[in-house]
Amino acid sequence: MHLLAAQPGRVSDGSEAVDLGQTPGDIVFLSAADTELASLSTAWGNWRNQDSACVWPT
Repeated sequence: MHLLAAQPGRVSDGSEAVDLGQTPGDIVFLSAADTELASLSTAWGNWRNQDSACVWPT
């Protein structure tokens, strides 16, 4: 295990974090693996193709 000294609001390359001003999303999916991102994309496409009146579940 590695322990990293981190400071809130700092990006690891040394530059300051920037607020992009985007509206919050309904979900957040964090991954560094291409296979996980591809799986999510496929699942989303399959779910949307099941019903033309697709609405995000609440």
